[in-house]
Amino acid sequence: MARFFRGALPGFLLLLAVFAVAMPREATAVTVERVESPGGIVAWLVRDSMVPLVSIEFSFRGGSALDPAGKAGLASMTSSLMDEGAGDMDSQAFQRKLSDLAVTMSFAAGMDTIRGSLKTLNRTRDEAVGLLALALTNPRFDEDAIVVGVPSVGWP
Repeated sequence: MARFFRGALPGFLLLLAVFAVAMPREATAVTVERVESPGGIVAWLVRDSMVPLVSIEFSFRGGSALDPAGKAGLASMTSSLMDEGAGDMDSQAFQRKLSDLAVTMSFAAGMDTIRGSLKTLNRTRDEAVGLLALALTNPRFDEDAIVVGVPSVGWP
């Protein structure tokens, strides 16, 4: 009987460790900081030192409700091209840089807003935010990044 318990001890300790890690931690209140830029942009900052990621979500006024007459879809097209090249980088170079840094960046147009997000590791934060700033302030809108029509594969 003692031999059984001695043989089972490592497994029991492993099981105990798994339960200790899986147990829910004590809930803690989240602190939300209000931050305002010199230009008047208001943001809410939530810090969590347990996760080595930076996640930025933002939106601003715009969207398809402001598309000019006869140009429906302009906001959607514009937002879909925001991460398709910026500054001196064409779409492939920009996407390669995002991939090399493990950055996820996206933009979308709603009815009344343009939304965007950025997710990156803490260690690549500065470069990732620089790419986001470039996409927002100096997008290229290259013609070759625009896909026109429907692919012919599978269509009669």
